[in-house]
Amino acid sequence: MSKELRENLSKEIVNQLSLGFKPWEPDWSVSSARAVSVMSPLNPTTGKRYRGGNRVVLGMVALARGYTDSRWMTFNQAKKLEVSVKKGEKGTTIEYWSFTKSVKTDETDPATGKPVYVNKKLDRPCPFYATVFNAQQMTSMPEVIVPDLKIHSNDAIEAMVAASGAVLEFGMRDVPCYIPSQDLISMPAKESFHDTEGYYATLLHEMAHWTKASGRMDRDMKTYAAEELVAELTSVYLCSDFGVSYKLDKHVSYIGDWMEAIDNDKNVFFRAAAEAEKSSDYLMQFTNNPDYVPMNEIDLSDFTFDFDSISSLMDEEETFSISPK
Repeated sequence: MSKELRENLSKEIVNQLSLGFKPWEPDWSVSSARAVSVMSPLNPTTGKRYRGGNRVVLGMVALARGYTDSRWMTFNQAKKLEVSVKKGEKGTTIEYWSFTKSVKTDETDPATGKPVYVNKKLDRPCPFYATVFNAQQMTSMPEVIVPDLKIHSNDAIEAMVAASGAVLEFGMRDVPCYIPSQDLISMPAKESFHDTEGYYATLLHEMAHWTKASGRMDRDMKTYAAEELVAELTSVYLCSDFGVSYKLDKHVSYIGDWMEAIDNDKNVFFRAAAEAEKSSDYLMQFTNNPDYVPMNEIDLSDFTFDFDSISSLMDEEETFSISPK
C-alpha cells in the first residue's frame, strides 16, 4: 500500500476511533455469518484468503460500505469468471511484496527456443499493487449461500487452547490479562461475562499476548498500544476463523492509546495487522484444520495478475473513506 494511501487510511482510522467506533468490528444487525465472513476476505479465482494488512483493509472497506460478500478479485479475474464490474464502481488497492525477481539467463529452452529465466532473491523486497473489487460491485456474480451461524466452534477453541499448553487460571482476577513474569493467562470466571461469545473473544485476545513470549514469537511491538492492537486484531481474525460473533466493549479503554500510536506512526497499524496474522497462524497450528494456510506458506504465484491492466486501473483508484455504521 502506497505511503499516501497508508497515511490517508491511518487518518480515517484515527478519526473513527475518536468517535468511539472501531472500523474493523462487524455490525451485528446483519446476519452473523455474513458479518464474520467479511473479515475473512478471499479471492474466488485462486481459492486463497487475503492476509495481513490486505485482510483488515478489505474487511474494513466491506464493513464501511455494507458489503456482505467476502469475495474480492481484480478486473481481469472477474472477466475470467465471465462477470463484469458495474459501471462507475471503483476498486480498493491491495499490496503484495515480492522477495525475488525473474532474471533472464544466457540459456535457451530447447523445447520452446525461448530464453530461460531464474528467480533471484532481492536485496530488499519490492512492493506491488493491485486493485480489487468486491463481488457486490459486479454484475451476474453467482450468489454465495451463507448458512445461519451457530456458535458451534467453542469446543474447537477449547481444544486449541489445551493443545497449546498455555497455563490459565480462572476467577482469581476481575480483569483478564497475560502475566509475562509467570507466563500465565488470568481470566475472570466464565459466568461473569455477558455472553459466551465475549468470553471466547477475550480468551483469544489474551492468547494473542501469550504468543509474544520468548521461545514462541519473540514479538516486541515497542509500545503497549501497538501490542494491544496485535491482540485485538488476532482476536478479530480468530473469531472470524472459528465463526464466533464478538463485540469487545472492554477494548474501548485502549482507543485513546491506539489513536496516539497510529497518529505518530502511519505504519504501526499495518505492522500490527501483519503480526496479528502471524499470531493467528501460531495459534492455529494447534488445531487440526487442514484448510488453514499460514501466512508464510502462501505462494504469491497463486495471485496471477495482468499488470498492464492493473496499471490502468490504478489511475481510477479510490482512497476509500470509512464511515460509522
